[in-house]
Amino acid sequence: PAAEAPAPTTARKRTARVRTTDADADTAVVAATNGAPNENGAGPATKGDRGRARRVAEGTTAKLVVAGGRVDGIEPKDLIQAITKATGLDGTAIRNVRVLDRFAFVDVPADDAARVVATVDGTNVDGHVLRLEPVRA
Repeated sequence: PAAEAPAPTTARKRTARVRTTDADADTAVVAATNGAPNENGAGPATKGDRGRARRVAEGTTAKLVVAGGRVDGIEPKDLIQAITKATGLDGTAIRNVRVLDRFAFVDVPADDAARVVATVDGTNVDGHVLRLEPVRA
């Protein structure tokens, strides 16, 4: 009697999945840059640097309310451009821009909040005059 051939299997060959952590990604970035400092000269350019800067900035911000929102044609980029143009602040210092229907919120560095209100208040953005004031807690 002839030997029967084994039945074909439909099972796929399993490959091992490798999970990477943020530490692995940071190590890869540092290895790719050979530990060279970033453009500011502040050490290795790693993903973790951005997170630390964000946490520091969030702790020292002041929330402003803007009279005007989506109904008035205001977009987040419009507010950021108006603030950076009038005050000279870096766009990355402006955080949590939330434009709602009739008003908007924006976080700016606490040290610059009074200057932002004084210089940006009354600025014309797409035919709408911006009115800013600090949020009262």
